[in-house]
Amino acid sequence: MKFTIWKQFLMVVGMSVYTLSMYGQTISTFENIGLKPNTYWAGSVTGADTTLTSGNGEFTNYYNATYAYWSGGWAMSTMTDSTTAGYTNLYSARTGSGFNSATYAVGTMGSVIGLTNVAKGGVVNGVYVTNGTYAASSMKHGDAFAKRFGDTTGTHCHCPQNTFGDWFKLTIRSWFNGKLGQDSVEFYLADYRFGTDTAKDYIVNKWSWVDLTSLGNSDSLVFNLSSSDNGAYGMNTPAYFCIDNFTTADQTTGIAQIHSVDLKKISIYPNPATDHLTLIGAGIDNELVDISVWDITGRVLFSNKWLQSEPLTIELNALNAGVYGITVQSGKEKISQRFIKE
Repeated sequence: MKFTIWKQFLMVVGMSVYTLSMYGQTISTFENIGLKPNTYWAGSVTGADTTLTSGNGEFTNYYNATYAYWSGGWAMSTMTDSTTAGYTNLYSARTGSGFNSATYAVGTMGSVIGLTNVAKGGVVNGVYVTNGTYAASSMKHGDAFAKRFGDTTGTHCHCPQNTFGDWFKLTIRSWFNGKLGQDSVEFYLADYRFGTDTAKDYIVNKWSWVDLTSLGNSDSLVFNLSSSDNGAYGMNTPAYFCIDNFTTADQTTGIAQIHSVDLKKISIYPNPATDHLTLIGAGIDNELVDISVWDITGRVLFSNKWLQSEPLTIELNALNAGVYGITVQSGKEKISQRFIKE
């Protein structure tokens, strides 16, 4: 028997979706911070570290009172300037707002979210992520320190230029019981690694859902940034990003306790595809796995369960031509593959 998914897919194309859970979930929207419209909070002028709580997350800010600047951790913002370039617009999201709300958090290198209440030691469902206006503008146009992504002429900065291949990446890892997890989740805030096919290059300018369930049980999460543009003093790309709707599962049993199937035996074809993708499973009866289809920005277009003992066909007629990805996950194990829709 072959199962075909198409009605559900048509209903969700163009919309971001949450990771489904058998349990409740709590969302950190940051609206409880109480910021006024078009303002930001970057720390206490007294220089004391400040931890703000929203939902089941703790967001610590580090402020240097001696030099009067935000030195690390998280800032909070309702800024709406999505166009002005430069450091003076550090606290604005490229989207010009939060995800379906006014307030969002701005993070930098090494920012940590601590888990509290019933979420501590449990699984984090995910978080919405986008670029800040400062970083997005720097990558698009270049500035005094950083190159314009895709620039091969050397005219937009005083650093050696690569031939394409530019990228800006967010890497998220978990801490649990005092140990740093071996698994990580990577999300490209910009990707110019498509060679001469520059039509596929992108800089994220929308809120994109990042699934974090594969990190398993967590007490805290750490967010790090890396870029292809580096100089003598480290990364040239501005080390800032924005998050919203940080979502935790209201239970403490992690996915590490769920039985996993051998995903290496799963086949995904054809590639390139025209009107459908076919998945052939590992042939283990009664084993459900999670599947999701996402676009080039990481935005989830479709997700569902698959009883992988039977072939599965996913209709692609609702998609425009372009590059997409499909992820199959069982427990902590997952495989992801990009495909081209012609």
